[in-house]
Amino acid sequence: MAHTAYRTLAGLVAGILAWPLQAQERVSVDLEAGREIVNDWTYGFRSFAATNHELGLLFVFDQSDPLVAIAISLADGSVAGRYGRGRGEGPGELRQLTDVAAATNGILVSDGARVNHWHLDGTLIGSYFASGSGTTSAMRVCSLRDQPVVPGDQALQWRDSNGSWRAVGPGRLLPGTFELVAGSHLACFGDVAYALYERLGGYPLDGDPFEVAIPPELQEVSRRWRESIRPPAVPFPYGGLTHDGEGRLFVVAPKVGPGNVVGAFVDPAGGCYRVVTDPDPHTRSLRRVMGVYRDSVIIAGSQTSERVIEGVPTLVIDPGSAYMIKLHPLRPDGGEPC
Repeated sequence: MAHTAYRTLAGLVAGILAWPLQAQERVSVDLEAGREIVNDWTYGFRSFAATNHELGLLFVFDQSDPLVAIAISLADGSVAGRYGRGRGEGPGELRQLTDVAAATNGILVSDGARVNHWHLDGTLIGSYFASGSGTTSAMRVCSLRDQPVVPGDQALQWRDSNGSWRAVGPGRLLPGTFELVAGSHLACFGDVAYALYERLGGYPLDGDPFEVAIPPELQEVSRRWRESIRPPAVPFPYGGLTHDGEGRLFVVAPKVGPGNVVGAFVDPAGGCYRVVTDPDPHTRSLRRVMGVYRDSVIIAGSQTSERVIEGVPTLVIDPGSAYMIKLHPLRPDGGEPC
């Protein structure tokens, strides 16, 4: 498999410092503890993924085989399944890979226009085009009652068990919670779909939408990140949205954003939150948060290597094509627990 990589000088992130946190609770990624799940240079994992917490499976995309989603056991790193029938427009085929979501006993994979739904054993359950009333894209997807939720013009759209698309929310998006771009994110838990762009909104299957406050520490990271980006680059506000399997959302900081804040847990019901930090911001480009599992964060990682550039030995990193997946536990770092 061809391994695609984009190299970035490690020195670009040197000198970035953290600022004091004011969260209700603070935890830090313990880089000295934890365990490797995968360490194989033939992979090129993208940082966005989905976790089946009950089964201990991580669904990931591999850039070296870009039309296949992979299920990896978080217990031993073994490959539990591969999903995708190659490039194309037919059932089970994919044009590209834009998002993945975990269903109870399966996986939803989006290619931007359609969602393919597989059982864990690889059996194709269905292939759904986002062509219902109000649907415009399947760029992002999450699983609500084992059916896909995708973005629409004025609302999130849910495909019910009868195959009909209906508005979630019941039919309106909070301003700033979703944009039809790759930098927006969806997460589903219980009977609520959550959408994140500049703001974070909750959309019950039957009920009024509500806003979830994003921790100010994370908002500050986003603000500084966007101010540092120059056109034509697009500074997407946040790096991801997932949940911990117990009802708490996890908002991921912008990719390689300033400071040492990498994300925050948020209780959407009570507003209690805790900020997660990386103790070594100088090497943060080597680690991307893929999600959370039990008491740990799931990290997509790579390593530095020395290369001769114009005759000078130079330390380079590969932040866009990680080949390692690790679990690192979280340790208390101040504040009061939620």
